Amino acid sequence: MPNKKVIVLLLAIAVFSLPAYAGPSKEMIELQAQMQQLLKMQQSIDEKLGAVQENMKSLIQQTNEALARVSASVDRIDKSTAKESAASDSCVDQLTGQTQPLHDSLTELKASVAALNKQLNEMNAVKQGVPAPNAQPQADAANPR
Repeated sequence: MPNKKVIVLLLAIAVFSLPAYAGPSKEMIELQAQMQQLLKMQQSIDEKLGAVQENMKSLIQQTNEALARVSASVDRIDKSTAKESAASDSCVDQLTGQTQPLHDSLTELKASVAALNKQLNEMNAVKQGVPAPNAQPQADAANPR
């Protein structure tokens, strides 16, 4: 008869190997099902993330195009404003150049009117026999005290 130890050993191997050969256990089936669910969820998340990324790319492209249009508009406005400013500056310079001689003429006219006013006052003073305010009395000059 074979050795008892060998028989016990063979029996132990048979008993312990039965669950492995008996098919998958209930826990193993549940783990596989959960793994399948996780894989499906991962695939769904990847698809949704891909769609979100495409939407983001589209939005970024639209934003860049809108910014380019706004930038071009701002450039046109800047150029137009610069032209208008240059034209305005030219007009101001031209007006300044035209008003300066008028100002000079007005200053000369004021001086002439002041001189005429002084002469008129002197003539009125002589006519009335009153010494002019700026003139020395003739009597005082002839009769020193």
